[in-house]
Amino acid sequence: THAELVALLHSQGGHIEQSYKYMDTAGASNWLSFVRQPDYAAYIESLPLRDVAQAIRKQVVTHEFDLVGLGAGTSRHEVRIVHSLAESFDSLRLFLLDISQPLLTLGLHHARDSLATFGNVSVWGIQGDFHKLSSYIPAFRSTKRRQRAFCMFGNTFGNLDNEIRFLQNTFSAANNGDLLLLDVSLARAPANRPKDVLAKDPAFGHRPADFRKRLDDFITEPIRRLLPDAKMSVRSELNTECCTIPGSYSIDLRVSLGSGRTFSAAYAKRYDPDQLAERLKPEGWELVDSWRYSEDFNPSLLALFRFKRRKRAGGSSISDEDAQGAGEDSQGAVS
Repeated sequence: THAELVALLHSQGGHIEQSYKYMDTAGASNWLSFVRQPDYAAYIESLPLRDVAQAIRKQVVTHEFDLVGLGAGTSRHEVRIVHSLAESFDSLRLFLLDISQPLLTLGLHHARDSLATFGNVSVWGIQGDFHKLSSYIPAFRSTKRRQRAFCMFGNTFGNLDNEIRFLQNTFSAANNGDLLLLDVSLARAPANRPKDVLAKDPAFGHRPADFRKRLDDFITEPIRRLLPDAKMSVRSELNTECCTIPGSYSIDLRVSLGSGRTFSAAYAKRYDPDQLAERLKPEGWELVDSWRYSEDFNPSLLALFRFKRRKRAGGSSISDEDAQGAGEDSQGAVS
């Protein structure tokens, strides 16, 4: 909330949660300016989403399907996937969840305009915090059993404070067969070789000045909004202590104020793909397929996971048939 951010910025320091950067029009505008840079825009458009859509289609056994964009922003990736999937289902619902009202409005307009020709597709917008996904249960209810794919683009997963806690809390009652598509940035060198990381990762001083200026404007907007007279400087630090996925490391973008206080304004985590997949298995998410892209500008990975219910504490497990029945009884609700 606004009050929590004010209290944090008047303390001695801490981590500024990513949601604060998008909440007002200034933050949304800075984000749009950042992602519309030519090199970054080309990187975004390079995602192999047609291949992703084909892989999703092979995993879905229901005639009704939901695609849920978490932190959807302008919804361009989600819309491209729906375009490829629309004719495969009797009913397809696209849910766009974002905490930013300006970005959600842009995303809704784009999605509804782009998908208007598909009579079986409906588009829904939810302004809210994806950390509280279970609070939006009514929006996902249906009279028929539906599989769902949750999408997190733009390295949103890698900006989280604690990825494993996020998975455990947000998807605590995922249904068997639910899908999760993660868009993550890849490690430039092994995390246990910090000198190599510092030398090879362009985030540590090797990005173009204009790129860095737009990034700094974006991540410092919450501070500039509430402390307009503060003098600040931004630096990138290697941080492995905040990482919950083995083999990963974080670029910790730290802002120093003239008063001597320092805040962590953003995490940008990089992953080893094999160790990422292995760590998500105990949480119930098994890797289906993955696609590397943007090897030159920002080596990245799209990874598609399928949820398989884990064993109960007593040792028994829920079968696929039982889980499908549970999905029908719960009417496809996220709880």
